[in-house]
Amino acid sequence: DNLQREKIECIHCNLTSFMSPRVKSLFSMDISLVPDEHIPTSFLVNSDKVLDLHMFSMEELMDQQYHLDTTVFEFTIGKKDVLYNLTIEEEQLFESLLSGFENAAQRAKPRIKRVFQYVIDMTPEVFIQNYSHLLDIIEDGPIILLDIFKTLKLSKEHSYIGGHILVGLVDRSLANISYWIEQKNNVKLSGKLRGLLENQLIQECLGPELVFLIRLIIGVPFGINVKNLLWHGFVTLEEYHSEYTGFILMLLLTISWKCSSLKSRDYRPSKNIYNIVPLEQV
Repeated sequence: DNLQREKIECIHCNLTSFMSPRVKSLFSMDISLVPDEHIPTSFLVNSDKVLDLHMFSMEELMDQQYHLDTTVFEFTIGKKDVLYNLTIEEEQLFESLLSGFENAAQRAKPRIKRVFQYVIDMTPEVFIQNYSHLLDIIEDGPIILLDIFKTLKLSKEHSYIGGHILVGLVDRSLANISYWIEQKNNVKLSGKLRGLLENQLIQECLGPELVFLIRLIIGVPFGINVKNLLWHGFVTLEEYHSEYTGFILMLLLTISWKCSSLKSRDYRPSKNIYNIVPLEQV
């Protein structure tokens, strides 16, 4: 019923947008309705200058704390064969999760904007000084991530392209982390984002706050789901907010910081997808 209602609403929404009203509201950067108490004065861990994950935790951003194991439910619920055969309790949990993620998205926005402002206030020299030890989470990270950082101030077009690249690099970073865990523990992990975020070894490495933040910002369908919106072309250049590019860059550096002890010189084998024209030349 919820998905059907969203489809009907989308028919009546502005036809220049490919986003439904709910998704458009989640993705927007309007923070005028966010209470002041949900705009913190600090969003970084001072000594390491990465995201203070307690400021982006489920308990901090949602109205209520969930005592049920919502992880499996939120990934299973999207399957069509399950969605239309819910018990009353599951329907209530479904509505509760929708509401919780909507609250979390709204409360995260002023924090995302402050992180973005912090990023664009840095010079390339300061960026390298602060984060050079965290750029190796992906192959050629020092080149690619510095390139994206430099172009954040150039134009919205560059930020839009950078956002497309960064959501893919978050995927790649998790693939590398899973590869290092596989080598260390002699196990085989899922190759998909959803499967990785469900895996206990990944959760132990990243921690519950970071796993929740990746779900909220990058994907699952309940959250802002920037990866899906960008990669499937639902967000036009005019609708895009550069704040997401700056924030996802910091999110990627925080992932690298959390998994520093795992890092290896070997990355998960793949074709070289980074042999591209420097973003400044695009």
